Amino acid sequence: MTISKRFANNICTIVAAFAICGLYGCGIAQEHYDAALKSRDSLKVFVNDLIGKNERLTKSNNEKESSLTHVNSDLEKLQGEFAELKSRYQQLSTNSTEDNANLNAQLDEVRKDLALREKRVKLLEKKIKERDSVMTSLRDNIQKALIGLNNNGLEVHIKEGKVYVSLSNKLLFKSGSTDIDKKGQEALLFIAGVLNTQDDITITIEGHTDNQQVRGNQRFSDNWDLSVLRSTEVARYLTTLGGVDAKRIIAAGRSEYFPAISGDNNEARAANRRTEIIITPRLDAIMEAIK
Repeated sequence: MTISKRFANNICTIVAAFAICGLYGCGIAQEHYDAALKSRDSLKVFVNDLIGKNERLTKSNNEKESSLTHVNSDLEKLQGEFAELKSRYQQLSTNSTEDNANLNAQLDEVRKDLALREKRVKLLEKKIKERDSVMTSLRDNIQKALIGLNNNGLEVHIKEGKVYVSLSNKLLFKSGSTDIDKKGQEALLFIAGVLNTQDDITITIEGHTDNQQVRGNQRFSDNWDLSVLRSTEVARYLTTLGGVDAKRIIAAGRSEYFPAISGDNNEARAANRRTEIIITPRLDAIMEAIK
């Protein structure tokens, strides 16, 4: 029995004792006694009801206190997690700021590099246009200087940024000879006059033959010899009589291995017997732009 129940029973007993004592001592009637007992029982029920409510409230309070303890524990845990997350967020924010600063610095460097490259590309395009313009003008001037010879084995064209002047052997040389004919000499002097107007060029002279081997000539061992000697003869004529700077000239022999027309007939062989003057612009300015 709990203290509350004992207390309630003691109260009821004391009340009953006082009632009985009073009744006997004072000679109160039986009905008064019965009323007192009834009042005692009613009071006992009321007290028991209070005791039950108190126990329920105590139990509920204990449960709420236990629940509150768990809630406080969870709250402390959440507060700890929140503090950790806040710390991590601040760290990430700091790192993000530093990363953004680094990225912005890198982007600035990339922008500067791109701007520089664009500037160089524009400069390069300008130099290439200037080169192409010079080559076109050079081709046109050579064609004008040699007008009337286009049907006599002479052709001028631009390929890969270079001017090619192709002179047929019927214009320059007799068969098996390295002596330049008169018409060929006139043509070379005209070409030399145009070449001397342009400083920023190099000149390559290539001798070409057909695929028929040289026979009965003690001067040439084969088509290599013939192609080389013809190219050096043209180079010599351009420098000595044409006044072209010898430092700008390269003489080479190609023999039969770079034909203008493939085939083993008279037309192909005639086209392949030729001397080509290849005019190349100096690339100093272009290479400087690339660098």
